[in-house]
Parts: sequence; structure tokens; C-alpha cells
Amino acid sequence: MYSTFISVALFAAVAIQGALADFTVDTPQITECEPVKLTWDSTGAKSYNVIIVPSDDPCNGVLADLGDHTVNHITWNATLAAGTSVMVSVLDAEDNEGWSGNVSTTACGRRTADQLL
Repeated sequence: MYSTFISVALFAAVAIQGALADFTVDTPQITECEPVKLTWDSTGAKSYNVIIVPSDDPCNGVLADLGDHTVNHITWNATLAAGTSVMVSVLDAEDNEGWSGNVSTTACGRRTADQLL
């Protein structure tokens, strides 16, 4: 009984630590040919690597490598074609990952209802 309690306690501690290692990347509105501000939670790391990946295969493709940054926000001039479904992936210098939600790029000059507000 005692060894089971210790095993459960150790597993729970590892699970909680893993959950705390992740951080949030805000899901942006992306319009082709226009600047978009990308933001994420600060983890206190010295740098963050930012990439744009396809939503349907986020672990095997990079659509745009936005490089390493020392702050938790950047502005990027979107170079993706309208209708491209993507996610923003951020990896900090401590190997913690953050992901945005899925977003579909809109055409130049066209705005979604959310962007008009």
C-alpha cells in the first residue's frame, strides 16, 4: 500500500511538472501580405524559436521559419496564400513548447468579422 502511494505521488509530480512546462501561444488572425503580431506567454527563457507549420501536419513541415527572438512577441509580414491552414509553434531555449490554435489565412483586403471589430 505504501509503495503504491509513493508511486502515485511521484507520477503525479512528474505529470504536474510536465503540464507547467507548456505555455500559451495566442492564435492570431492572419491576412496574406499584411503584418501580424504573434504573441506568447513569457517563460523567462533567453530565446524563443518561432515557426509557422501546416495545421494538418504540424510536426513534419515548416512553412515559415521566423527565427530566434529574445522577447515574447514579434511582427511578421504574412507570406502565406489565402486559405492556408496553419499553427504557430514556439520553442523556448529550455525546450518548452507552445502552440497556437488552427488559423486559416484570409486574402489581402478581405477581413473576417472578428478583424472588423
